[in-house]
Amino acid sequence: MTDYNIQLSTTEDNAVGVIKIRQDDNKTQRIIAKITSNGSEMKVSDYVVFFNAVSDGQVIARDLAKITNNNSTVEYTITAPFYSKTGKIDAFFSFEKDGKRDSTANFVYHVIPGSCRGIKGGSYIYDLEELKNVSGEIVGSKDLSPLLEKNRELSASFDGLKVDVNDYKKETDEQIDSLKKDFSDFTADQKKSNETFQQTVNNQISDAENKMLEEIKRHEVKDSGWMSMELVGDFKAHDLYPLKFRVIGKQVYFSGCVLNETKEIEEKTFAKIPRSFAPEARMAFSNAQMSSDAKEVAQIAVWQNGEIQIVGVSAAKNVFINQCSYPLV
Repeated sequence: MTDYNIQLSTTEDNAVGVIKIRQDDNKTQRIIAKITSNGSEMKVSDYVVFFNAVSDGQVIARDLAKITNNNSTVEYTITAPFYSKTGKIDAFFSFEKDGKRDSTANFVYHVIPGSCRGIKGGSYIYDLEELKNVSGEIVGSKDLSPLLEKNRELSASFDGLKVDVNDYKKETDEQIDSLKKDFSDFTADQKKSNETFQQTVNNQISDAENKMLEEIKRHEVKDSGWMSMELVGDFKAHDLYPLKFRVIGKQVYFSGCVLNETKEIEEKTFAKIPRSFAPEARMAFSNAQMSSDAKEVAQIAVWQNGEIQIVGVSAAKNVFINQCSYPLV
């Protein structure tokens, strides 16, 4: 295996020295390129990378390249289509993702004749034309041996092309399967990580609530001061009278006002009190007003999980809650 270690830029001209590839040195000539952009290494691991060869302004070969463990380095092992034509060949790596494409500036490698015969100018059409000429000579000489020899050479060339295509398809399928597996593993790991993180946060919140509760229980006469209460659903806090709660000794108090956005609130949870300060059993209160003039009232229910609900009213604009309290056991 012959390795050509080079550095290629997407923003500057590339000078890589002399690279000579001999025809028929199949899968033994490897180009290893570190990719840079504006003088810094370019991360290419998120892209699909191709190696491209150009002659006379036309792309003569294109194949999937490999990204190494270094996210800024790619490599490609030269196969037959890339040395089918002798002489100077312009080449470049391209990086493609979501319909977008970037590429390095061109660099040059030289193909020198090898043991391949009948591959002139990289075109199998040449072989067909030569076969036609040989056939013309046979008509005059009546000697079939040149035709048979040329037919064997042409068949061998096409067999080689068929092998290259099959190898490329197999390699591509393997890379696609590998990418699918990597993505599946990543998705599973990410889901597990998210679940672990959420559980950690929940545990920290629970620990903080428990510490506060123990502190309050240890100092029964201590006043926690007013604390904000979490609103849920479509309910919003009132600017002047937000819903709050406080703990004094072993008694929990809450009051305030919330604004109803949906107008339909029957049996609907509108707030939560931390679970550590929730009652041991459902508590009900009848001092909630559905309007500021107190013409309509409803029952407030506080559940063991900390949820607070409106009970017995189908619609209201605001919910005014006079001071409610219950014991903290």
